[in-house]
Amino acid sequence: MGRSLDRLAASVVDGLLDDIAAGRLNPGEPLAPEAALAERFAVSKPVVREAMARLAVQGVVAIRHGRTTVVQPLSGGAVAGLFTTLARAYGIAPGEFSALRRAVEIEIAGLAAARASADEVAGLIEAVEQMASEIRTIDPWVEADLLFHRRLAAIAGQRLLAHLLEALEASTRETMRNAKLKRDLATTQRALRCHIELAEAVRARDPDRARALMVAHFDIVADLDGP
Repeated sequence: MGRSLDRLAASVVDGLLDDIAAGRLNPGEPLAPEAALAERFAVSKPVVREAMARLAVQGVVAIRHGRTTVVQPLSGGAVAGLFTTLARAYGIAPGEFSALRRAVEIEIAGLAAARASADEVAGLIEAVEQMASEIRTIDPWVEADLLFHRRLAAIAGQRLLAHLLEALEASTRETMRNAKLKRDLATTQRALRCHIELAEAVRARDPDRARALMVAHFDIVADLDGP
């Protein structure tokens, strides 16, 4: 029975993923009622519920009890949940997430510099200006810093990289905050200068310079548990 349930639920999942890929179902749209899905796929309602649970865990749908299940937009939510589970179950330290983020952000910097528009560069500069105005604060500085990196990832134009960065954001916020608490003003000013130069490298369409600056950004505070 268990194997049969697994196989049938997998067939429902595959069918609905095909619908989303083909544009027959779009983010925000409701799925058909449970009974209609059971009839369509020639399965029982428990099989449909199992399929919905799998899709929900993967972040593809949102199950709203008493209301219609809807298709979710692509996001880093499911990956963030996985990271939280792995950290809790296997004791993965914040430094390991910082190492992953470093690799991702170096690539993002290069990609962003290769394709940024004038409007996108203006958005980066706006984030840098927010950082400068909050240089003596903790949480407002961190949020402005996160905004800069979020916008840089959007400019890079790679959805998986952007959503991976999104999935790391909770860990990133914690490490940024801890680092800011340990920094003196001079170190914070160096970090700000790195962001300014990164924005300038993106404006200059210089991917190599942007990657090198991202490396420097992470190296500035490597001894403070990450940037």
